[in-house]
Amino acid sequence: HIRNLVDENFILNQSKLNSSSTNFIKKKFFLNIARLVSNKDHITLIKAFKYFLSIRGEKDNDYCLVIIGVGNLIYDLKNLIKKENLKNKIIILQNIKNPYVFIKKSEIFVLSSIFEGYPNVLLEAQVLNKKIISTDCKHGPREILGNGKYGYLVKTKNYKSLGLTMDNALNNKNRSISSIKFKKRNSLELIALEYFNLFERLNDK
Repeated sequence: HIRNLVDENFILNQSKLNSSSTNFIKKKFFLNIARLVSNKDHITLIKAFKYFLSIRGEKDNDYCLVIIGVGNLIYDLKNLIKKENLKNKIIILQNIKNPYVFIKKSEIFVLSSIFEGYPNVLLEAQVLNKKIISTDCKHGPREILGNGKYGYLVKTKNYKSLGLTMDNALNNKNRSISSIKFKKRNSLELIALEYFNLFERLNDK
């Protein structure tokens, strides 16, 4: 299949704009960008972050979790955050026009989905050289992260595994894919050429 294309220059340029918009977040933060719907499994993510904080102990004040997204579960998630006493630790932001400044500033990007189509947001995090944790769900994360070579893969719906991996990822060096390897897989020019060749073959039939 043909991979999704990513405009690296656009992402890099956007990530340098309006960086002051993230200044209200005073702590280092994990980031999730996804619609607030059931298959994105923010419930497991929230529980995992609470577990991560319990692992960190006294060091937990250094980190928060930022979730960017809109969806019909917004009130359920806010209620869960309140119930778990995490109102000062988890921030949900909606209608963010430029998410790339948040990706750039984040410590680690986390995808907690139960299933995906092919999550472009992981590619965008790779462009910005982020540490990445993703559930090993269908479809896309395992391929994008090179079977775990370029990030951390965890089981779906397992908050303890995700929480432990959050801690491990902080303590280990970045596995992110190199810019050269990324260009060979997902550059705008490469994907455009693959589509051109596909259309040429279709026209020849």
